[in-house]
Amino acid sequence: MIKNDRLIKRSMAQMAILVSIFLALGLSEIRGAEKKAGANRESLALTRVANSGVMLASGKIKILIDALFDKPPSDYRSPEPEVIDKIMKGAAPFDDVDLALTTHNHPDHFDAPLAVRFLKASPGTTLAAPEDAVAEMRKQAEWAKIAARVVSLDLKIGEQEQREIAGIPLAACRTLHSGKRVEPMNLMYRLRLNGWGIFHEGDADATLDEYRGFGLEEAEIDLALVHFWFPLHPDMAKLLQEIIRPEHIGLTHLPIRLENDAPGKIDMVRKNYQDIFLLLPGMPVKVFTDAAEQLRPLHALVLLGEWFGDAYFPLQKEMEARGWTQKRVGVDAEYRGCYKKERDVVLTSDILIPDLKDLSSYDVLIIPSGPQFRKFKENPAVLEFLKKIHAGGMLIASFCVGNFLVQAAGLLPEGEALFPEKVTKVKEGLLLGPRGGGPPPGDGFESAPIKEICDAVERELKGRKGAGASPLLQGPYLGQKPPGIIPEIFAPGIISTDKTEYTPAFTPEQDECLYTVFLPSQRHVIMRCRKIDGIWQAPEPAPFCGSTNDADLTLSPDGSKALFWSDRPLAAGEAKDDADLWISIKKNGEWKPAQWLAGAINNQDWQIAPTETAAGTLYFASYRYYCKDYIENLGQMDLYRSIPVNGAYGAPENLGKPVNTAHHEKEPFVAPDEGYLIFTSDRPGGFGDCDLYISFKKENGSWSQPLNMGEAINSAKWEGVPIVSPDGKYLFFSSDRSGDSDVYWLDASIIKKLMKEFR
Repeated sequence: MIKNDRLIKRSMAQMAILVSIFLALGLSEIRGAEKKAGANRESLALTRVANSGVMLASGKIKILIDALFDKPPSDYRSPEPEVIDKIMKGAAPFDDVDLALTTHNHPDHFDAPLAVRFLKASPGTTLAAPEDAVAEMRKQAEWAKIAARVVSLDLKIGEQEQREIAGIPLAACRTLHSGKRVEPMNLMYRLRLNGWGIFHEGDADATLDEYRGFGLEEAEIDLALVHFWFPLHPDMAKLLQEIIRPEHIGLTHLPIRLENDAPGKIDMVRKNYQDIFLLLPGMPVKVFTDAAEQLRPLHALVLLGEWFGDAYFPLQKEMEARGWTQKRVGVDAEYRGCYKKERDVVLTSDILIPDLKDLSSYDVLIIPSGPQFRKFKENPAVLEFLKKIHAGGMLIASFCVGNFLVQAAGLLPEGEALFPEKVTKVKEGLLLGPRGGGPPPGDGFESAPIKEICDAVERELKGRKGAGASPLLQGPYLGQKPPGIIPEIFAPGIISTDKTEYTPAFTPEQDECLYTVFLPSQRHVIMRCRKIDGIWQAPEPAPFCGSTNDADLTLSPDGSKALFWSDRPLAAGEAKDDADLWISIKKNGEWKPAQWLAGAINNQDWQIAPTETAAGTLYFASYRYYCKDYIENLGQMDLYRSIPVNGAYGAPENLGKPVNTAHHEKEPFVAPDEGYLIFTSDRPGGFGDCDLYISFKKENGSWSQPLNMGEAINSAKWEGVPIVSPDGKYLFFSSDRSGDSDVYWLDASIIKKLMKEFR
């Protein structure tokens, strides 16, 4: 997310930015900043090596930082042998490294003999390191063969140097080593890689003023790599939140003994940062894209008052249905209000106005109706807050008596109606709605223009940085770079967010992607991204999505049918405590209202996760405890199929052994030609909570003994809800291996590999 003050600088004084960067970084770094400010950047990928060691790659440029060591103290992890082997052989992903940086000469960061061997084996790589590390390299027998590609940075404490090495602009600053030690020489690095601002602190012992002196406040850092304890220390938290303000923070240098404890500690402060993560063993490649900035759910502030009125609650529900996030803000910690004509409902402020220093994470302030503004409009702190919000470029949307507050803050243009007949943009950055809502004895939320306000907010923010369509998101699969054989998070910040997401289903034409999100309110919602005029649009609820739970959507192979489960009632007012399968048909490019799947499929228990073959055979998972007409389940949830008969789905058949067991089998995906079946199971012998398994269709029509899809896909955590892209190229699944449950994807060639094992 672009910081708000940065956005103002870019829009109003672009040259001022370039001048400040020139003063801090020198001419060569201006080019990188210009690229960031004006052109779209290629994605940045971070690959963990060990300890503080990483590889950073963007486009064709690759940089290793503190990755050349293999004999650390026992407190810290060494790179895995296969990782060291790949680095030394120049094997992917460590092939064609342009620059290797070393922060200091400690065995958990650098090994001189290994560095010399690496450079000898990598003739296209330049290495830069502090002088005392280079001095150790000079002692090696083959030093002369690689000396021309080694840059020694011989700096005094507090001294800085800016230069271009291997075509990459960087700045180095020497600090004391942690523990206030003069030796070894420690260098902090600040560099630009394809327009991405990156900071690595090595093992620094520096004050806030020393960090400021390194130009970190002006440098627009996207990724900061710092010690794991920084966000837990008051001064270093201030460094991250107020000085560097990076969009992404990688936490390094974690001792082995703290690997289990640290995630919980970081979770306690995670809310203070946009994206913060520990570099832990086994972590997947982390990919950062501008798409994560430009196409994401809207973040709203909602102003509370001493009596907030009915309109807040439908507003909250509407924002949640649209996938927005919201924080309540007020001058007091707690407020009383009303809902459905019941008084004394209590809400708490998520943030107090005096504490809201950084507005950069939010897109809009919404002021709902409520008589609290009779006093609010006389509160200087509230009025100054509104003025600051508007001056900072954030959109304000108000309706009903909330408009009095806008007027009191001096934001209403002269001659404009205080209560327009419909939601109107009365000036840049200000939307006003009509009267509506109000407390008892009024009609509450019945006439409040909730949907109209939210529609207007989306229209106004569309195309702004952080919302709407992005020129980056063109081409297949939301414009994401295709993965290899190692699973990668799919569309970070777009599909994979801080919520739980799964089953991205693409149409064969690659003009629509539908997927499921599990909201914090414990509700499943089906979302979609559409491609319009070649540009992928921001996620929105699918048109057939209801107000209850809708999930596990898949598309028929031709893309004409959307199949999913829902617990929506069949009749208004009917109570329902199970889930049935539903279907929406696409006609003339539009999805029709969902229909209950008629026939013998749905019964009195849960049916979930439908998937269909090209011939129309339906596979799904079910308990089917209550229906005596069908074969009894072999255990917990089992997999079933329904073969079409005369154009309708026939009676379900339990797939039986060896697919089903006494454990859970669920979330199937069947190949269009019915050649293989991938599903989730918690049967014994797996890698974690639930694993993905694959079974192949035999010549006699039966299913083979399922194969665990292996450690390339499965982890010690949960993996589930598999789906293969319509062109058969990529396998998608969800996993909580990185904390939140995200969507991962990888090359589907693993299916052919497992097929060879079957045969």
